[in-house]
Amino acid sequence: MKFEPGDIGVRLLESITRGLYDGNLNCIREYVQNGIDCKADKIEIYLENGIENLVIKDDAKGMTKEELRDALRLGWSSKTEDDVGWRGIGIWSGISVCKRMAIITKAKGSEKYLIEINCDKLLEEMDKNKDVFEVLSAVTGEIKTLMLGREESLANDHYTIIRLERILPQLRTVFTKDDIQRYLEDNIPAPFNPNFMEGKEINNYLKKNGVELQKTEIMFQNEKIFRPPRKAISSFDEIIKHKFVLNGEEIAVAWFVTTKNNQLISDEIGGVIFKKKGFTIGNTSFVVKQCKTSYNKWQVGEIHIVSKNFRENAPRNNFESADNLEDFLREVGAYIGKLGAQNRYQSETVVTKYVEKAQKLAEQGKLDDAEQEIKKANDRLKRKRSFPDEPSLAIMKKPIDEQSKSDKKVLDSLKKQIKSEKDARADTTDELAGAKNLFNSYKRGMDIDLQNYERKFSSHGKLDFDISITRPLIDLLQQRTGLSTNELKDLSNAAYGWTAINASIKDPILTVDPLLNDRSLNSYELNKAQNRNREFGVMVYAIHDLLVNVKKHKQGYPTLEWFETASDAEKYKMLLEIYATLNFILRLIKLSEPYQP
Repeated sequence: MKFEPGDIGVRLLESITRGLYDGNLNCIREYVQNGIDCKADKIEIYLENGIENLVIKDDAKGMTKEELRDALRLGWSSKTEDDVGWRGIGIWSGISVCKRMAIITKAKGSEKYLIEINCDKLLEEMDKNKDVFEVLSAVTGEIKTLMLGREESLANDHYTIIRLERILPQLRTVFTKDDIQRYLEDNIPAPFNPNFMEGKEINNYLKKNGVELQKTEIMFQNEKIFRPPRKAISSFDEIIKHKFVLNGEEIAVAWFVTTKNNQLISDEIGGVIFKKKGFTIGNTSFVVKQCKTSYNKWQVGEIHIVSKNFRENAPRNNFESADNLEDFLREVGAYIGKLGAQNRYQSETVVTKYVEKAQKLAEQGKLDDAEQEIKKANDRLKRKRSFPDEPSLAIMKKPIDEQSKSDKKVLDSLKKQIKSEKDARADTTDELAGAKNLFNSYKRGMDIDLQNYERKFSSHGKLDFDISITRPLIDLLQQRTGLSTNELKDLSNAAYGWTAINASIKDPILTVDPLLNDRSLNSYELNKAQNRNREFGVMVYAIHDLLVNVKKHKQGYPTLEWFETASDAEKYKMLLEIYATLNFILRLIKLSEPYQP
């Protein structure tokens, strides 16, 4: 049967474009792939006008007019097995995401050409029963010759620019800066992120084993793209290296790095993926799904396909049917299962996360909680689990066991530290209880009840004394002198006859020294008694000034540091001494006699 042009409808174009690329970012991969196949040194990708336009520019050899015409043929390709792309569809991949596509290209010694495709109209025509050749002819413009730029040379310049203009509104949430960058990192050939210290050794291993590492530099928004892991991870230094071989044929070369902290590696950081010629096949879950047993994702890694018999499907989310494919995927699943067994061995052997948590709790003073974490760690260490019998994993047993030994050592040290701190706390508690009991016992035996004036604790729950602590002195002096002033200084110098530590010009009201009223004293002895009286009055005010005035007016300065930095036990002792001093002064004021000049 002979097929005519009218036998192929435009709906076929929908299947091979919209079906493969619609609603996702895969079209970007296709243009990057074309640039790499054409030996580009650099590919630049950037957004224009927010996210309205997406531009992909490479410095590859470019195309002549004839080559551009050939590139637009559907399902035809001059590429070989050594190239990444080979289906002859990729240049059309962007028509399902934008309203207009423009291709600008120039080869060395050739003119600069432009061709435009009305994607908006093409998408409208896809729902109609029309001949594919008729529709393509209607929506694709003629190849135009453009003038060279001011700095462009006919002989030397070469490049291709793909412009996806006016991204469809329903795809604006997909074609965002962050999503495009993440897609590029996950899917295209790129060097390792510089923070991945094992990258150099891995690259050397891959090169020695026939894995081609693309050298094209890929930029997005003027920043270089790196492949995962995206963030630095705490991992063992050892790199697991393995080859998948079936019936004597090497199918894939793989590497894996294992995290130390017994925690799942998030997709934000990376995982284990299939790669071929630098491009990703599927995603991290695609590899893990091959495993029929449990696997905790504690590894990042890559499985590079080197067999020419294994091809990725068009969307690159799986493989095309091939001999030994089922056996290969079964082998991959079994190996991932062995990684899971290694992780379970590590889980029962390495208790770093419990150690770190216990250390943090101990630093916070939560000793009981820290002991609980130590118990969890020791309980886990008591479990017995065997290491998997897989030659390529043997490299991991020694570092895992050494980490376990280090954890045990830290646990023992931490256990001793916690016991020492608990013993010290017990001693401090006993000292505090003794000081508190002595303080309360003394208060109960005082002649004058200071508790009416006392505030035991501040609003922050800390042991403290209130600025009203000397109020009993004021009340008693008011009572004994008959004066109404609330200023202790005025009461004290009036009561005991002093001013600025000098004799007052007025006679005292009270005398703390009975000799002052003895008329038989000579002038020398009388003067000594007067000095003692004045010194007592000065002391009364000095105590008030030391405690109350300083506390009242310090305004944030640590002028009572001797009290504020003391332990609670020391504070109780000092409060006892302060109250004892006040009680003694109150007793002397109470015993003072009226002065009789």
